[in-house]
Amino acid sequence: MPKLMIISVGTGRTGDDIAKAICLSIKHQEPSCIVFIVSDLSKNRTMPLIKQNEIMFNRNYEEFLIQEQDNVEQIEIECVSLIRKIIKQKSFSPKDIVVDFTSGTKAMSAGLLLAAFNFPGTSLSYISGRRDNEGRVITGEERIQIQTPNRIYFNLRFIDAVNLFNQYQFEACFQILAQAKSLLLDQEYLLKANTLQQLSKAYSSWDKFEHKKALGILSELTKSLDNEKLLLEWEIKNIIERNKQFLYKEVNTNYSGEIAIDLLENASRRAEEGKYDDAVARLYRCLEYLGQYSLYNRHNQIETKSVDINKIPENLHNKYQKEMNKDGVIALSLFKSFELLKDLDDKLGVEFIKDYNGKEIEIKKLLSIRNNSILAHGFQPVGEQEFNSLKEILKKYINIVIFDFKEMIKKSSFPKIKIS
Repeated sequence: MPKLMIISVGTGRTGDDIAKAICLSIKHQEPSCIVFIVSDLSKNRTMPLIKQNEIMFNRNYEEFLIQEQDNVEQIEIECVSLIRKIIKQKSFSPKDIVVDFTSGTKAMSAGLLLAAFNFPGTSLSYISGRRDNEGRVITGEERIQIQTPNRIYFNLRFIDAVNLFNQYQFEACFQILAQAKSLLLDQEYLLKANTLQQLSKAYSSWDKFEHKKALGILSELTKSLDNEKLLLEWEIKNIIERNKQFLYKEVNTNYSGEIAIDLLENASRRAEEGKYDDAVARLYRCLEYLGQYSLYNRHNQIETKSVDINKIPENLHNKYQKEMNKDGVIALSLFKSFELLKDLDDKLGVEFIKDYNGKEIEIKKLLSIRNNSILAHGFQPVGEQEFNSLKEILKKYINIVIFDFKEMIKKSSFPKIKIS
């Protein structure tokens, strides 16, 4: 038995025919309270006839007057707002609500029906039966049809979930799918929801640099032929296979080029969301990592967190021993890492120091913007222009040390699901 019934009220031929049909629906549902959606005409013509019916005696109800009675979109907006207000005030859930859209103008019924689809679990009521020559249900022939269109609700939620996934809102995607799965037990629909949930978990993990976890989820996911069929349907199967290759190398290689590309792509995703402070912080880490990557892979596995003095030329010992801290460890900052690369005649270090001291490329200015951001040492917000400028410089440096840069970008790009 529903706690709340929402009914669109029209006028019919005389008003009496509509009133009788609505009262029949109320008798069938026996709601604890009712909201009548009315127009100026039905409020004055039909509602008096409904209210004098004995089914309405001692009944808790209210009337809601639609402002723009021929505007479907505006009616939907008004009805959504109304339903949300009622749910909040009376602590109802959508499962407590039945919407009867039999009566009302075409615009009113359509708007109310569309509003109902915003609340998964809501039941729909419609009066059918044998009709007369004008297409109206003959009095005494009424049949009340009650449906909970959970497949429609599921599909609407699923589309929302796909959009969230494509916008990198993986946790929100996972949660909305959990709601969708509660609507029905159809195995085909559950497979779609479960597959997308696993994808959300995988790419959420990757986005948080939990590479091993992400690889494990994707590897397990693609073992299933049913899942693979869906991935092909969504046009992301090949992308996921490339992603797995990328992650495997990233997980199993110390100081891999994949980590630099991963940081760059992570920064690009944050920028796509408009989070430029986060994005620039990742670009800065990527730049720092390029120095570490080059020293480790191109110069005797030197590690900047603890430089083994015996791994650098003897003529540089005095200079870099001055970087030794109180614990006797030589730890290099970003700038000192690139300075060491320059001293080792490494092209990356030579190029960086030239840019840092030059005027054409304002790397010093851009690094100061990062240092003054609220996520570093200051309070200055970072904008799109600063992000793009630093990203372009960084791509130049990446190209110096990572020769298959473009192929790696292709392998690390997150998929965007396509559904028809």
